Amino acid sequence: MLMSSRFNLSQKLIGRVLAVLCLVVAAAGCKSQARLPDTVPVRGKVVFRGGAPLTGGMIQFQSQERPDVMASSVIAPDGSFELSSFMSGARAPGAVPGQHRVIIVPPFDESNRHSPAIPPQDVTVSAGKNDLTIAIELQVPKRTRPGAIP
Repeated sequence: MLMSSRFNLSQKLIGRVLAVLCLVVAAAGCKSQARLPDTVPVRGKVVFRGGAPLTGGMIQFQSQERPDVMASSVIAPDGSFELSSFMSGARAPGAVPGQHRVIIVPPFDESNRHSPAIPPQDVTVSAGKNDLTIAIELQVPKRTRPGAIP
């Protein structure tokens, strides 16, 4: 009987030590992963200067104060987008407040196998909700001779 109670005590002690070790390892793993700074909601619409929506592509916001944080979104067929931020594998909805360089990647144009260039713009993301309209002008690249790599 005495042997049995010692065995149970040893099992309990080992179980507690293992539980503590698991907590220490888990806490160490959490600290090594980068933590995103606070973000604010950012959504909007990408339109041409005349008001028609850009019907696809991607939009990226590069923070000027935090270059390690990138926010991006796919542009929906109606021109709308809703940003999510990324940093070292971490993800959060929205973007960090501050100045951003906005880059728009239009959908690939299968008819001429070129994607028009869209000049970057600077935008300020404010604290609170941000509902932005990004107006663009396309710059169609010059055509090269047939068979040439653009």
